[in-house]
Amino acid sequence: AHIAEVSRGVEADGLRLAVRPHPAEDTGRYAGFEILDEAFTAEADPAIVGAAGVVGGTSTALLNLAALHGRPAARLVVPGLEHLEDELGADQRALLDAYLPRAAEVGQWRGLQS
Repeated sequence: AHIAEVSRGVEADGLRLAVRPHPAEDTGRYAGFEILDEAFTAEADPAIVGAAGVVGGTSTALLNLAALHGRPAARLVVPGLEHLEDELGADQRALLDAYLPRAAEVGQWRGLQS
């Protein structure tokens, strides 16, 4: 349901969602969505580096895509992983905030273009 809601937000920006699962994830949970090849790390995957934007939870990959590759990015709170955002240290939060917008609940997210 979370990914479907993210997809609707991306489509509202006139874009399409492609999912790049974490390497430890079961890709079956993304049935019905385009899944990108896991042969590369996200930061080295040409399909992601060349994307119009990136959306994800609080992660190093999302940070690197925004900071190093200049991709427009949205940082979303992932249901069940709220603790990752809550447990950030001051230095971690400052680094993320320097390159990414504050984490938002998907229902509060205004899209990549806002």
